[in-house]
Amino acid sequence: MLTATRTSDPPRVVFELKGDLRLEDIARLRESFFNAMMGTGIEQLVLDLKQLRSIDASGISLFVATKNSIGKVKGELQLVRPQPPVYEMFAKSHLVDYFGIKT
Repeated sequence: MLTATRTSDPPRVVFELKGDLRLEDIARLRESFFNAMMGTGIEQLVLDLKQLRSIDASGISLFVATKNSIGKVKGELQLVRPQPPVYEMFAKSHLVDYFGIKT
């Protein structure tokens, strides 16, 4: 089960993700990210992955779509502090540099 805790400090919104990100979480998380990006004065969406235990391909796809969407409104998506298993999923997908993941 995934929990996502949102904190706002405009121009930035931070989501702390905890648990396992799976297909069943995508719709809810997509809506949360979209609502955050539509906030007035929001320029940066930060996903803190420190407590994310695992992510599947649907979660990675969500992050790619979110990065593309926020880029269209001149915003930035940052993925920070991934645990080794999560980092490895991005490395295997050759997406570490694409996201500029900060460990």
